[in-house]
Amino acid sequence: MPENRTERRVLEDLSDDERALLTRALEIERSKLHLPGYDATEELLAAVKEVLT
Repeated sequence: MPENRTERRVLEDLSDDERALLTRALEIERSKLHLPGYDATEELLAAVKEVLT
């Protein structure tokens, strides 16, 4: 049976890079709430590339 992991545990287990990517993705999603029709695909890809380099 899979281990039951809480949201807090998942967040604690993230590496610094994973946490940075998640933070950026959440910032982008939050900004979309104010801009209907906003497509963040390119911005998300840029954030991923920045974290990976």
